[in-house]
Amino acid sequence: MDMFKKNIGLRIKALRMSLGFSQEDLAAQIERSVHSISQIERGVNAPSLETAVKIAEALNCSLDDLVHADISRSAKSGVRSNAEVQIWATLQGLTDRELEAAGAAIKAFASVRDG
Repeated sequence: MDMFKKNIGLRIKALRMSLGFSQEDLAAQIERSVHSISQIERGVNAPSLETAVKIAEALNCSLDDLVHADISRSAKSGVRSNAEVQIWATLQGLTDRELEAAGAAIKAFASVRDG
């Protein structure tokens, strides 16, 4: 459960930051305290279902986006999970054309790495 709380917190923080929202902005939108948002983002507490739905609505994503199985169930290192969450959140804000370009750049990077 601790990894779940940490990963959902990282996702929420990455999505919030990708939209340029402060913790205060998000707290006001979902009618929760800044302290509550901070505890969720740090993985101290998991959001209730009601709070998770409100967060998803405020961040313009689905509830599934917040608890995505690939990361929340992974045993990856915290650094890797955090990096994946931040990349994922960045991709959410791209247009279709920008997303295609990002995909091509990632494929090019992987092909250089693979030799």
